Amino acid sequence: MPKVVIDIYLIGENCPAGIGNVIKVVYNLVLQFTVIEFMPTISIKLKNNSESVYFQSILGTYSHIAWARTDDPESGIIQVIPTEDLLEEARNILERLKKEIEFEEVGPGGERI
Repeated sequence: MPKVVIDIYLIGENCPAGIGNVIKVVYNLVLQFTVIEFMPTISIKLKNNSESVYFQSILGTYSHIAWARTDDPESGIIQVIPTEDLLEEARNILERLKKEIEFEEVGPGGERI
């Protein structure tokens, strides 16, 4: 696994606002890249897009195992991002959740697998 280094800068009150905004944006971009690039991702497609909030709220109770990120709200594609050591446990939770909400696992671009 590639080594990732993230520098965090604390901005004082006297620092110009523009510099603080730039550092915050760069930090957020690096963090998002790190999560998506180096952690396993399970992409799912909801059968009924209106169940997105319900799905996310249930999965939110398992935030110690995986995080949910809406990839494309209109198509109902959600990325479930567990840590590598909890990937199987996350898959087991998704299998049980299929009894409550209809969805299927899809490829990264939303194509059926």
